[in-house]
Amino acid sequence: MKPTTQKILTVLRIFSWVLFFSFCIKAGALLISFIVSLLSNHAASVNLYSGFDLTELLKFSKWHYVVMNIAIIILIALKANLFFRVTRLFSSINLENPFSDRVATLITSISHIALQVGVVGVIIGIYAKWLLKKGPLFSYEGDNSEYLFLAAIVFIIAQIFKRGIELQTENDLTV
Repeated sequence: MKPTTQKILTVLRIFSWVLFFSFCIKAGALLISFIVSLLSNHAASVNLYSGFDLTELLKFSKWHYVVMNIAIIILIALKANLFFRVTRLFSSINLENPFSDRVATLITSISHIALQVGVVGVIIGIYAKWLLKKGPLFSYEGDNSEYLFLAAIVFIIAQIFKRGIELQTENDLTV
């Protein structure tokens, strides 16, 4: 394996850990500020996390406020799970013998989680647009539909890895 490839993998592993921790922090901060805004201080809904403001939604309906917050926290937790699995993939990949059951399983699980992120993101986007038609003005940006495309690409890669494992097993049996 070339030293540059190893350096690139190390940088990608560090980058995926940073993303994992940032999504964990974001999910935790949103969860804590959401609980505080419900239990004691409605002013906490003004700045849930990094300017995320759902004050108008809380004034409109507590039920919709709770549903939207829980959905967004679930979405961010799914993204954290996705990047945690990516870190595990970088830890278990061996470029000398890349086709292993563990790598194929991790790639498949990454595609499934990316699909979940995409579906949940699209549902939240549709829900937010529906709520905007009902009246409350709040800021929700993005529907995360790009994760659906990512899921398809990673799923294809997982299928290629599974086929590679089959060919490698056949080759090991004939030798």
